[in-house]
Amino acid sequence: MKDKSHILFDLDGTLLPIDMKIFINKYFHILADYFSDLYQPDYFIDLVNKATLKMIKNNGTKTNKEVFEKEFFDLIDLENTSKKAIWEKFDNFYKEEFPTLKDHFDFDNLGNKIVKVAKEKKFKTIVATNPLFPKKAIKTRLNWINLKSDDFEYITSYEEMRHCKPNINYYKEILDKLNLSPKDCVMVGNDLQDDMIAKKIGIKTFLLKDYKVGELNLEISPDWIGTRREFIDYIKSRED
Repeated sequence: MKDKSHILFDLDGTLLPIDMKIFINKYFHILADYFSDLYQPDYFIDLVNKATLKMIKNNGTKTNKEVFEKEFFDLIDLENTSKKAIWEKFDNFYKEEFPTLKDHFDFDNLGNKIVKVAKEKKFKTIVATNPLFPKKAIKTRLNWINLKSDDFEYITSYEEMRHCKPNINYYKEILDKLNLSPKDCVMVGNDLQDDMIAKKIGIKTFLLKDYKVGELNLEISPDWIGTRREFIDYIKSRED
């Protein structure tokens, strides 16, 4: 890694020590409850899921947020409310309720340490999380491990990105935004499909085993494999 300048970090299961399936389950539960004064939970979450799937298939003509908004409001019944009221409620949800998800998890300091050591070793750091959430929700999750947006050169979010993982154009978009070459970068993540696919455009990859998602295959084989602790040791050994 001595010839690399930028490290792209996945968030959930990488910097954040959480099982994404558990996280999403808890997230949908509190989101449905927050909107239960307007909609039945099953109905509301079904529409959120459908709009999210539309984002994942985004072809790049609109931002992920714009894709979500169009699909969501094409489907939802607005008889007793309005688009403006719903967006305000979403905004309040991310301010008031989303941070309470922290109470369902125990966080170690490894994600924080990984970023700090990377910066000490003069790497530029990027949060390359799947951009399905607003930036405020990503900043909240970073705060759970005492990291802030200033610790990173760039954070992918649904307001700005036009592709999602595992679309390879997601990684091309990051490179274009920051004027980087694949050879400048390493992608670090726990998902063999979403994260390791960066290798297909020439980005070196490091698979973290702690919360690994997917099975190893010959088509997408990581350049390095190790635990989060082993990754810290690995970047510590970089020659300045």
